Order: sequence, then structure tokens, then C-alpha cells
Amino acid sequence: MPMPPWYTPSSTRLWRSSVNTSRSWRRRASVTTLSLSMSCWMSSWTLVSHRPRTARSYRSEWATWAAAAGPWVEGIQEGPEVFQGLAAGPRCPPARYITQQGNKLETGKSRVPPTVTNAVSWRSEGIKYKKNEVFIDVIESVNLLVNANGSVLLSEIVGTIKLKVFLSGMPELRLGLNDRVLFELTGRSKNKSVELEDVKFHQCVRLSRFDNDRTISFIPPDGDFELMSYRLSTQVKPLIWIESVIEKFSHSRVEIMVKAKGQFKKQSVANGVEISVPVPSDADSPRFKTSVGSAKYVPEKNVVIWSIKSFPGGKEYLMRAHFGLPSVEKEEVDGRPPIGVKFEIPYFTVSGIQVRYMKIIEKSGYQALPWVRYITQSGDYQLRTS
Repeated sequence: MPMPPWYTPSSTRLWRSSVNTSRSWRRRASVTTLSLSMSCWMSSWTLVSHRPRTARSYRSEWATWAAAAGPWVEGIQEGPEVFQGLAAGPRCPPARYITQQGNKLETGKSRVPPTVTNAVSWRSEGIKYKKNEVFIDVIESVNLLVNANGSVLLSEIVGTIKLKVFLSGMPELRLGLNDRVLFELTGRSKNKSVELEDVKFHQCVRLSRFDNDRTISFIPPDGDFELMSYRLSTQVKPLIWIESVIEKFSHSRVEIMVKAKGQFKKQSVANGVEISVPVPSDADSPRFKTSVGSAKYVPEKNVVIWSIKSFPGGKEYLMRAHFGLPSVEKEEVDGRPPIGVKFEIPYFTVSGIQVRYMKIIEKSGYQALPWVRYITQSGDYQLRTS
């Protein structure tokens, strides 16, 4: 690549000597320094001129050098301003970049807030059903811990209300419960009610409306969802009471007797009852006898599971289990684990919560059928034994 016509190797030495020897020469001299960084075979070079130059001389010399440089100065226009910029600092070749197409925000299109159109993020428009129905499940789980003396150490009710919604359009639902706070506000404190604690709602519920008059109003999602959850810290009577007796005979065998009693309404029935009774870890040769249901030994868990398909309220059943023991008895260091109980009682709630009404409002005015089901089930339900 040819050098500009004003560049000479000796010019740098000449300039340095003139600076050291003559101050007047420095005042008369017009100096321009240009540093050009090149990404190819040249690193940097300095141009120095010792005499004042006019725009005409700059233009002619620049044209000669640019013609020789070729594409490297493509896009740069000549003119006095070019040379003024040249004196101010280096000019680099135009950068070329690899570009990637991105997303642009279209500011021209107006966006209407959802609050204006009454749109909701959890429900789509245009939903249609031939038969409009709502299924409501009120499910309560009982957490209970009873010591060996029969005293209740811990009792708690954790409830959830779940919905299955098959409704057309954009309906508004209003759910009424026998809420004690609501009854006190409306002067119906004598009616049977429950005091809900730690109430949590789905995002569709209008919280301001609930805070004002305890009305649960919402536009529901389509299909299954959990509308709300609550908790009640109250003294709960054990729904299924368990008593157990263990007898050991000369360290050769052990006999376990378990009595189970339903302490809930006689018209209710507990389904899928499972009673897990712990046994010694070195027990073997199991034999069982039950008044109802069936029993099986689970050696990997050291328990006997007594299964009762249907357990009516007020009934009492017995189970006997016989196990052989090794000649050398193994001491149980940690004591006996508690007896665990699993069950489910439909059409029954421990707290007494009730759905008083379900109103369905839709602009088309169709008729919809609400269905309600109550279920009480075991949570962490344990009874300690001596």
C-alpha cells in the first residue's frame, strides 16, 4: 500500500531536532499527527508535516493517497472538513458488523388494559357447553395426635374447596358459606356456623368484595381448580378410635389385639380404612384373625396393615395377630412407633361447614346446575401406644 506523498522517513528526525533547537521554528510550524490503526499487516504509523499547508494542497495530496488506498477509504468524502478532522485525530476504516434480526415493540398499536374489557387471564372467551354444570367438593383433612393415655395432644382441620366448572361464556359465580363472621354481620349468630382461619383464595376471587361483606364472588377458570383453603384449630374427637394390647409369651411368640371403633354419625360410613399396627422387627410366622376386612404383614416396614373396605359409624371391630419370636429377644431401643389410620368419610364434615348457595350469573341467562359433595379424610392421624 503506497504512503501519502508527505511522508518521509527522515521527517521524524528532523522534527525532533527542530523542537530541541528552535522555539521560533515551533511557533511557525503547523504540525498534524495522524495515527492509523490497521487490523491487517500494518500496526501504526505517524505522519508529520513541517510546514503550513493549505486546503488545496491537502485536497490534492488526499486524492492521490485515497486513489492508491482503494476500498480502504470507501465511503469517505473529501473536503476541508476532512482534513480538519485529520488534524484532530485518526480516521479508521468503517466497521462492518454481523447483524441479527430482533423483535421490535410496536408502539403504534394501542393496548387496552384488561380491567377495561373485563377480560381475565385465567379464562378464555368463547367457551361453550351443551350442559352447564358446576361440581363443588368440600374436602377436610383431620390431623390428630393422641398419646398412650388417650389424651388428644394435637388436633387440626385443614379444608379445601375445589371446583369443576363446565360453564359457557363468561359467568360470574357467588358462593355462600355458613361463615360465622357473615352471620354475625347479618344478625344470624344463632345459626350453626364455623369460624374459618388462614383463608386463602384463588386469584379469581374478588378480595375487596369478600372483605366488605364476606361474599365469595369470582369469574372461574374452566375445568378443575382449587377455589380456597382454610384451617380450623379446634378440639376434634377421634373419628376412629384405636386400642391395642400386646402380650408376649416366654420370649417365643407375641400376640397383638387391636380394637377399632367408629366415633362418627351412624348414618355415615368410612371407606378405605387402613390401620397400620407396628410389630417387633424380629417377628416372623404371622397369623391373623379379623372380625371384618383383611390383614397382611409388611416386613420391610415392620407393620401389620388391617384393611376395612366399609366402616359404618358406631361399629366396633377386632383384629388379632400372632407372631413367632427368636429365642434371643431383641430390645426395642426407640420404643414402639404410633398406630397410623387412613380413612375417607363421604357426605360428612368435621367442622360442620356448609355451602348455603351457589349463584351463577351469565349475560345469556342460561340455567346451570350446581352439585355439592362433602368429604372428610385422614391427614396425619396417629395414636401412640404404651
